[in-house]
Amino acid sequence: MKKLLILILAAAILFSGCVDKTGQTVKKGDNISVDYIGSFENGKVFDTSIESVAKANDLFTMGATYEPLPFTVGKRQVIEGFDDGVIGMKKGETRILTIPPEKGYMVDPRNIQVSPIILELPATRVIPRVFEIPISQFEQFFGSNHSVGDTITIPDTNINSTIMNITSEVSLKYNMTVGTISGIKERHGMKL
Repeated sequence: MKKLLILILAAAILFSGCVDKTGQTVKKGDNISVDYIGSFENGKVFDTSIESVAKANDLFTMGATYEPLPFTVGKRQVIEGFDDGVIGMKKGETRILTIPPEKGYMVDPRNIQVSPIILELPATRVIPRVFEIPISQFEQFFGSNHSVGDTITIPDTNINSTIMNITSEVSLKYNMTVGTISGIKERHGMKL
């Protein structure tokens, strides 16, 4: 899984500090500022210091500061490949850096959590053929004035149930075929 991380320096490199107008090149210890565009090998931009690039790649954050990134070369204030890649550049130069993972964003293996790719789900679920619900909930969904033996249809389904008993709870028996019960509990909040 060694994908290369490409860091593209897309705008003019702006230097300050140790680099002057005489054409000196960047060396360790120099204080510099750079505009940059960070992208993956496939070209997808993931970070930038340029507002127009951030907007064009749906990365723009209101209130964020889009300006050249200042750092001291060699102090590891940026990723290693970026730090090493600017050495030898001149003011105003543009360079494309291809940064391998080991010189990019370091990953601490202790922070990686493994999740199974396959989640095993049972192919069948046993639902009791007879269930009970409080009479108040029953009347809310089916109305009042029902008798033992009546067949009712569960709202928004084609599932029929027969009333087996009526006390403070109503006992219902499903009249069903395989596969007709899904979604009842979630849709109606019934205790199955």
